[in-house]
Amino acid sequence: MNFRNFINFVFVCVGMALGGASFSIPTPIFPSEALSRGVSVTQSGIVLGSAFLTTVIATPLCGKLIGWHGAKLVFVLGVLVCAVGNIAFGLLRYIQDPDAFFWLSLFFRILTAVGESAISPTAYPLGSQQVSDRNQGKAISVIECSFGIGMVAGPALGGFLYNLGGFAAPFWFLGVLLVLIVILTVFFFKLKPHTREEEERSTSWRSLLSAPGMKSNICGLLIAGSATNWYSAALEPYFVEKYELDAAEVGLLLMGFSIAYTVMAPIFGVIMDCGLTPIVAVLMGNLTISLSMFLLGPFPGLTFLESVPIAALALVIHGVGTAAAFLATLLGMLESTKQGGIPHTDQTTGMVTSIWLMSLCTGAFLGDITGGSVYDLAGFRWCCSIEGFVVGGLTLCLFSSALFSCHRRRHGYQQLGESTSL
Repeated sequence: MNFRNFINFVFVCVGMALGGASFSIPTPIFPSEALSRGVSVTQSGIVLGSAFLTTVIATPLCGKLIGWHGAKLVFVLGVLVCAVGNIAFGLLRYIQDPDAFFWLSLFFRILTAVGESAISPTAYPLGSQQVSDRNQGKAISVIECSFGIGMVAGPALGGFLYNLGGFAAPFWFLGVLLVLIVILTVFFFKLKPHTREEEERSTSWRSLLSAPGMKSNICGLLIAGSATNWYSAALEPYFVEKYELDAAEVGLLLMGFSIAYTVMAPIFGVIMDCGLTPIVAVLMGNLTISLSMFLLGPFPGLTFLESVPIAALALVIHGVGTAAAFLATLLGMLESTKQGGIPHTDQTTGMVTSIWLMSLCTGAFLGDITGGSVYDLAGFRWCCSIEGFVVGGLTLCLFSSALFSCHRRRHGYQQLGESTSL
């Protein structure tokens, strides 16, 4: 890698880190600002959850744009739209009317999410072009790690800047950095002459979705994804009221989840390479998430568990369970394509990744909306406890169904083999 390629690679990684921070930075500061203007927790959940629904819709469209206009242009436009969305979101500090605050925050969050949706699918091809073929895996790992660093740092950075300069400071600071990346990328990011090689399209969405075990993995991911954002709109108001924490301290607590996820994901990868099956890992992960929900509330009647250390532990446990569930569902989807006899090509892997991302964002969106509504109706303890029962119950049902289906397939194959031999 020469100096030019190194600089290009740095631009891509910084863009991914800022994109990750843009996803997570509103979480510890937006709900309290919304409540102070008369906006309900349910409405806050809609605003935060809209980013995930937007990602589901915008990600396939960004893939089309890459094919038409190239990855660099789409990357620059994505970063620019993300910057404009963050700067506009900071202007909400001047809006006091509840209805205007809600609708404008929803619009600006969707705008920002459109930009965020364009950064990830373009960063991977742009970054991989800067290294040789033998270093492709390392490059993709570093790019993915950059996004995780942004996600981890976002809540703490948002809370710190919020205490320092008010509601607008985190979003304006992030917006300025994104604009700087746009300028540097336009003037200094150079690509080799691009030659397009179209892959033979032999995989259909229908064949992927009908592959053995694919639907079970999608359901497992929807369950885990809903829990990840179940308390996103309610956690800060509850912690501020219950434990008298400020936004920065809430952000630090949320970092426990992100750090646990970032550390445990590769560890679970090694464990699964050693023989742990995806379906068992999904069961373990989702049941761990269920336990974390009972501790976070905690379950009504267990008031002796109400403390900041227990809440922090619950968030860490949630991160561990999420790492197992998310990784296991992705590997399980890839395994399903093999069982279904689908060709193992880059196209297939890309389509599987798209299904995984859209399922994750759909679950997160449903968690945001439903979690905020349950909080408004029943309070934080029951909100977390209900999700704990739902995650645990649905996971056990899913696991039982998957085992039954696996048994039927094996039994059917055995009968077929016996009939053939006769």
